[in-house]
Amino acid sequence: MRRDPDTRRPGGPRATKVILRLYPRAWRTRYEEEVGELVAEQGLGFRASLDLVRGAWDAHQHLGELLGWDLPSRLRRSALVVLGTWAAFVVAGGGMVKVWDDPSFSSAAQDHVAMGWIVWVIIGALVASVVAMGIGALPVAAAVARRAWLRNDARGLGLLCFPPCAAIAFLLSGWALGRVRPLGAMPSLDHALFLLWIAFDLALVVLCFLSVRKVVARYEVPLRLWRWTSRAALVVSSLVSLGGVALLAYVVSLAYLAPDLYHSHDGLIATPLPYTLLPIVVVALIAGAGAMRAAADGWHTLPAGPTPH
Repeated sequence: MRRDPDTRRPGGPRATKVILRLYPRAWRTRYEEEVGELVAEQGLGFRASLDLVRGAWDAHQHLGELLGWDLPSRLRRSALVVLGTWAAFVVAGGGMVKVWDDPSFSSAAQDHVAMGWIVWVIIGALVASVVAMGIGALPVAAAVARRAWLRNDARGLGLLCFPPCAAIAFLLSGWALGRVRPLGAMPSLDHALFLLWIAFDLALVVLCFLSVRKVVARYEVPLRLWRWTSRAALVVSSLVSLGGVALLAYVVSLAYLAPDLYHSHDGLIATPLPYTLLPIVVVALIAGAGAMRAAADGWHTLPAGPTPH
């Protein structure tokens, strides 16, 4: 009997296991064994692989609905996703600001009005998103800090203090990195320090995300505060999306208006500049799309009408 080409298993159990790793851990804990057995029976063809990948995306976006989470858990997940995507955008924006330290970029922005305006839009989106994130997170952080203080939870207070300390470390490390070139360091050292700074910032983002997730999950937050945070999340996600689009517009305008500078070797470790700009723009655009989706899901999750205290 001839077998349908789509039901053949080119990768076998190992390929199935790799694809299922794309799903959230909570989903895998409940469904991985069942789905793995089903795929083993029916085979893993090309179409089935695509269906599993699409299912992973849907599982990440609707995990709370799939697992029957309560309302606070779904709102907490939405807020944490917005926080993570926003932090990724801030790191990407910080990398772009460091690229702009080269005087040639300032000259290009002065020579071309459109490029100069785009630069100010990017900076404005960065600053405004920081303010909006602080305003949105402050009520929840205050509520959690109050509960941790009343329970004498030193660990919870320490986890809550980590994000502002990380923000200070981010600013100080960026300032220190900006002082390297005036001190006369070798260009190769400057590029290497830039890479280390990006890695350091990414580590701060991951640690902040984990610490906030852990401390917020320890205490119940009133729904009225989640409504406030959801409004701020919509603003933050809009600003992140605007910043991502502005970064893309800057790269396009740079390639069109200043092609010599665009094709220069002022990127990381003396690589062509597009190799530096491309990951920055990709990260910013993905962060904007992810933040908008998470913020919209969180807002639609909230019940209509007055929220109970």
